[in-house]
Amino acid sequence: MTTDWKHLYRQGDAVMRLIWVNVCVFLVVSLAGLVLLLFNRPDGLLLQLALPASFHTLAHRPWTLLTYMFLHGRFWHLFFNMLCLFWFGKILLNYINGKQLVGLYVFGGIMGGLMYMLCYNIFPYYAPMVDASILLGASAAIMGITVAAAMHAPDMEIRLLFIGGVKLKWIACATILISLLGITGNNAGGQLSHIGGALAGYVYTILFRHGTDMSRPFTRLFDNIANLFRRTRKPQDSSRQFHYQRPTNINREHEANQQYSRHKAQRDADIDAILDKIKSSGYQSLTDEEKRKLFSN
Repeated sequence: MTTDWKHLYRQGDAVMRLIWVNVCVFLVVSLAGLVLLLFNRPDGLLLQLALPASFHTLAHRPWTLLTYMFLHGRFWHLFFNMLCLFWFGKILLNYINGKQLVGLYVFGGIMGGLMYMLCYNIFPYYAPMVDASILLGASAAIMGITVAAAMHAPDMEIRLLFIGGVKLKWIACATILISLLGITGNNAGGQLSHIGGALAGYVYTILFRHGTDMSRPFTRLFDNIANLFRRTRKPQDSSRQFHYQRPTNINREHEANQQYSRHKAQRDADIDAILDKIKSSGYQSLTDEEKRKLFSN
């Protein structure tokens, strides 16, 4: 079963992998929280992973600037964030590669977290809430992806329930406006982080157009971390190598890999064609078969 999950993870693109990570973190934290609740410590793990507003507390938990953006307290919080990540992430993958999208996700999350902390420590309005406030959720990271997608394809339409077709640029503007109007509301910290994430998406896209990739430091960091956990194969004794080789199985594996590569290339081509059709004619122009292919990718 573990092998099947790994296979599904490796088959997915950057968007699906981010969704997998968020879902897995949610399940692990929820189960751990259930156990901690039995010991009357319901928020122990959450407080260790969520981003505090206090810089003094952050100094003792610096990892929270990264972990908070994969953390969700409620199922519907996770569901709607992952839905937005799927929609706008898939669009953005037409313009940047998977590693760049992951880097932008982290960049947007960090910018959103810093915006939240700076505002809570600068403006007197938030002073009474600094010590007790925490931030969690992928919204700021997804906001960066949303703004970047809107800047790359401003006139692409997405059909919204009860509204109809709305261009990406207006969706991004409306989301930013709603966040600005909510910075003194019940979710002030979340709205401030959205603005920081939106700023990250804007800065990233402007610099990207001028040849500077802001996601590169993050992708390098992730590659270095992955290399630390990558298992190195032990060299085989040359005197025994002949006895343990199985040419038939190797050939079969090679053929299977080739077949999978051809299938993936065809699937990617089909998805690109569908996205081009959405861009030119809107989502409503898709056939049932095209919709099935799009959401089963």
